[in-house]
Parts: sequence; structure tokens; C-alpha cells
Amino acid sequence: MFGGNISSSIGQLRNLQKLEFSANSFNPSILREIGLCSNLTFLALAGNELVGSLPLYLANLHKIEELGLSNNSLSGDWVP
Repeated sequence: MFGGNISSSIGQLRNLQKLEFSANSFNPSILREIGLCSNLTFLALAGNELVGSLPLYLANLHKIEELGLSNNSLSGDWVP
């Protein structure tokens, strides 16, 4: 299990297609940087104790095919 913050440089990985970060304890601000990875097709963030509204940055993931957010406490609508 990992926790804390992820380097903001993850947002520079523009060609990243798959990211598996399930079952960790990441700071919710990680989502802002992941939103810059515009070629993601698969993103798994299940079980990270994330709370609050679905971040708007996720709307930048236009190529997303699979999004795993289960076992968090997020609310709101997902509109790809």
C-alpha cells in the first residue's frame, strides 16, 4: 500500500494509457494531475478512501474506457 502525495510530474505522462492505483491512501489532489494524462483509457482508483464530489478534472479523460472508483466516498455524476 502506498500513501501520501504523487509527484505532480505524473501529469506530464501524456502518452500514459493505463494507471492502476487501487487500494492505496493517496491524497485526493492526485486526481488533478491524473486529469492531465489525456490518453488514459484505463484508470483504477478503487479503495483509496477518496471523499467528496467527483473532480471536474476527470472530464479531461476523453479516451477513458474503464474507470474504477468503487470503495471510495465520491458523489456526483460522471459525464464523459
